[in-house]
Order: sequence, then structure tokens, then C-alpha cells
Amino acid sequence: MLKAPPIVLTALLLTLVLLEFLILPTLDTAGMRTGARWIAEDKKILQLSTLRNLATNTNAVWRSELHGPKKLAGHPRILVVGDSFVWGDGYANCNDLWWRILERELHRRGYQDAEVCAVGQCGISMGNAIAPAQRAIEQLKPDIIVWSYIPNNANEQLSQRPLMSTLEMITEQFKASVPQLCAWLKTTVAERFEEMISWDHGDSKDPHQWEKKLLGGENFARLKNTMCRLADLFTIYDRPAVVVLLPTMPVVGYNEERFKPIKDFLSLINVNFLDLSEGYVDWFRNERTRYWNAGKFQLGDRILWINPANAHPSATLGQYYSVSLAKYLTRSYPKYFKEAIVDSSLETDTSKSPNIEINDCMPPCSILELLKINGGYQLQIPNNEAQLSLPLDRPFVQLNLREPKRIFGITIRGVNLRTARIVVSTENSEFKRDIGELRDLGKQTAQPLPNELGVLTWKLSLKEPVNTVRLADLQFCNSGKRKLEIFFRTNNCQTGDANTFSPAQSVN
Repeated sequence: MLKAPPIVLTALLLTLVLLEFLILPTLDTAGMRTGARWIAEDKKILQLSTLRNLATNTNAVWRSELHGPKKLAGHPRILVVGDSFVWGDGYANCNDLWWRILERELHRRGYQDAEVCAVGQCGISMGNAIAPAQRAIEQLKPDIIVWSYIPNNANEQLSQRPLMSTLEMITEQFKASVPQLCAWLKTTVAERFEEMISWDHGDSKDPHQWEKKLLGGENFARLKNTMCRLADLFTIYDRPAVVVLLPTMPVVGYNEERFKPIKDFLSLINVNFLDLSEGYVDWFRNERTRYWNAGKFQLGDRILWINPANAHPSATLGQYYSVSLAKYLTRSYPKYFKEAIVDSSLETDTSKSPNIEINDCMPPCSILELLKINGGYQLQIPNNEAQLSLPLDRPFVQLNLREPKRIFGITIRGVNLRTARIVVSTENSEFKRDIGELRDLGKQTAQPLPNELGVLTWKLSLKEPVNTVRLADLQFCNSGKRKLEIFFRTNNCQTGDANTFSPAQSVN
């Protein structure tokens, strides 16, 4: 029996150690692969998202303690209906959801009074979404209904997706010892053999064969009945409505093949639809090239993923959906969108408004306790275990702005506050969205006496509007008091005055 020389075994062991503890974690932090840490982070985001979204089975309208419907008289309201694409599986920033980007896009086009609300549940089919949608229509009384559709919404609960592969079951046994390697095997090696697994357990090279099976036989017969019920719903409420077909995989013919039977039947029953798959693959190829030219290297279709471990739509894909839909809505329904702005050069710059509003945070308010106070925001900082850590590779609190804004200064203060670091992301001027470029503003240190106020200030010279603010490296002299106040300076106007508030009234 041949034995490997000691030098070969040593080299192999050294390679495995480098992979597990250096190379794979580094790629993980950079977001260039789906590793064990991102998988764990994505699970945490999902757990926190269930605390953020206050929707229930009886009232599935998307709302949180910081964001929700608030229609004013005369303002057009759009209701978006959907599944996890609407609910928000994988989103550390609710403003990255495509229906939130739609509202931003309408504001950018000059329709500042437009409001977009949403109702969605993870994994829900088109048929099961009708009842919660009807309740939402009764409650919100929208002016326009947008019904989103992706291929797996056709499932009338007659079929199931493939079982976990043998490789996945094996890696489950060893993930505690070598989590990085196991994650790499599951997400990289398994992808190479994905074509061997299908709905029919290997009779086709199409790993999503099950989606096409939904469009035939008994399942499609039931789906036709569901679409008739949807048409009846639109007729009953007698308001503009459109079914929007959302493409997912950027493969030639993939979405068209799955959408054609749906479009044919919707046409037959006179239901308006908008197919966003037309030109989608060409858009993706061009967008990926733009990312590469900007130094953002992502493999495959990862620029379309909300995070490296979750394939729900990123802000990039959300913008594609939203720009196309905004054009359709403003042109099709001029009653609600008068004097539609089509020329992008005439778009409104919403970033110049001095009003800063934080409408989302991670961890959510149920843990973070973020309150608007004294012209700024007060935060009760949770323990590090409750905070996210990627892509900063350290625990942080994330504050998300309703609209990206120009910020010239940030001040935070808190009793016993010793150190803090601020990292922001901005709206890229070329892409007109946040593409994940992080700007580390640095770590600062205060020297407060016990029970005294620590005040830290950062001056910003960024030309682009800020989209998110992350607070990291937070240390307090006394671990029992972890309250902060944060203030923003915009165009030489500060949201509140951090130097005149009484600590006894606002921080203690």
C-alpha cells in the first residue's frame, strides 16, 4: 500500500488550514463567496427581520415601528402584492426591497407625494395571496394595485422541490469542525453538479425543471382558476391593476419560457400585465460589466443577490424592476401621475432636502429601541450578540435612511461613551443607487469621567448622499449604560443641537 510522503501530508494540512482560517474567511468578509459566516449572518438577518416586520396572517401589510402606510388625502397610493420578494428575506435594509426602491424612483421623477405600500408573505403562492391582498385593499384603499409574480408563485401545492443532496447531508456532519470548508463544498462544488438534481430526480439537466412542471397538468388547471379569481378581484375593486412578471435567473429563454403560458392566459381573461424579462439578459450583462469596470468583482449572477448567502433581489435587481415599472405606471395612469417626467436629466434630486429620516435599523427597534428625540435619534444599544457583523467583520448597529441625503457631519454622545467608529455607504452617482461601497470614517475616542457625557464628532466631505450609517467599536466605561444620541448635519443645518440638550433629560 502506497503511503504519501510526510511533506505531501504537511502541504495538504497547511493548505486546509490556510483555506479554513485565512483564504475562505477573507473572501467571506469581502462578500465574494457564500461561506459559513455569511450563511450564519443571513440566518440572523432573517430572525431579526421577523421582529422588524409586524405583518401577521390576518394583516399582512408590511409595517415596522419606523415605517408603514401613512397616506395623505390626494396622494397616489400603490399597493404591491407578492411573496418573500416583498416580505424581505435577507434584507438588512428594508429600503433595498424593490417596492421601496419603486417609491424612491417615483420621488426621484418628481412625484414626491407618491406612496408605495406592500403586502407579502414568504413562500406564498398566487392563490394563497388573494385573501390577504383583499384584506389589504379594504384597509389601505390603494389607487393602483401591482401584483408581482415569479415562476414559483405558480405552485398550487401539488409539487415539492428536490430533496437535499447527499453532499449537503455529509457536510452537515462536519460543519462544526470545519465550517468554512463545508460551506464551500455546499455552495461551490454542489453548484457544479446541480444539473444532476431536478424535480424528477435526474431526468433533466434543468435544475429548475419543477418550475416548468407547474405550468402543465392539474397544477396549471388550478392556476388558471386562480388567475380567474384574481381577475374577479380586480373587477370588484374597479381600479387600475397590473400583474408584473419579475425575471430572476439571467439566462436566455429561462424567464420567457416560464412566463409565456401566464401571459397567454392573462391576455385571454383581459388582465393587464407587464413582462420585465424583455431585455433582462442584455441588461444583466451590461450591468455586470459596469460592476467590473467599477472594481466590484462578483462571480456569476451574485450582483443580483441581496447578500452572498441569499438570492433574493439585490438593490441592483430591485432598481431594474422599479425603473421599468415606474415608467409603465407614470405613462399608463396619468390621472395619478400628472406631467410625468421621462427625461432622466429632469429628475428631482431628493438628496438635497435637509430633512433626514431613519425609517429602518438593524437590529430592529424591538431590540435597538431607536426613538426620535430632541431633533436627533436616541438609541439603546443591544449587546454585540444581537448585532450584525458582516461585511465589517465586527459587530455594528445599522441605521437606514428613508431617502439618501447629503451629510456634512455626524455627532454621537452618550453617558460613559468611550469609543465609536462610523462607517457609511453612499448612493453611487453613476449607478444612482447604493452598490455596497463602504466609507470608514474612522474610530474616535472620548475620555469621559464616570457617569459623564462622551461626545464624538465626525466631519464628512462626501460628495455623494449617504444611504446607511453603521456604528461599530462601541465601548462604554460602564457596561450598564448603553444609550446614545446621534445628530446629523446637512447643508450647515444640524438635526438638533448636541451641545444644548440636557443629558439628564435625554440620555440618562
